[in-house]
Amino acid sequence: MARTVAFIFISFLFVFPACSQDSGSAGKPNQAVTSNSKYPASGIIDAATFKARLEEMPDAILVDIRTPQEFNARHMEGAKNIDFYERSFNDAISKLPRDKPIFIYCHSGNRSGQAGQRMASMGFQHVYDLKGGISRWPF
Repeated sequence: MARTVAFIFISFLFVFPACSQDSGSAGKPNQAVTSNSKYPASGIIDAATFKARLEEMPDAILVDIRTPQEFNARHMEGAKNIDFYERSFNDAISKLPRDKPIFIYCHSGNRSGQAGQRMASMGFQHVYDLKGGISRWPF
């Protein structure tokens, strides 16, 4: 009986922490970082929320961080292209206003996740990253 109780207790220690983490966003500082009365919390958001928030915020800046070739093949209307792989990426991003909402996306969410982390460390307050990238965008 004591062994059964101990086994169950130890099992709970391993199962519950694993269930509470989202492996796609664990450790990302741009995950629901800020919130105020003007803008909702920043973070990685699904396509429907991304689209709705983008439409609700007329002062938002939309940034496609893919390569120029990817951008030219397909991009969201009104997006500015800042290539994540270019040496000048940090410099170009740093010129964006830190107090305005910035919507970022890449192809699958990997580059934009990294860019969101960089932007948070640079002091950007409202960064919205499209979960799954443009591949999840309903064109």
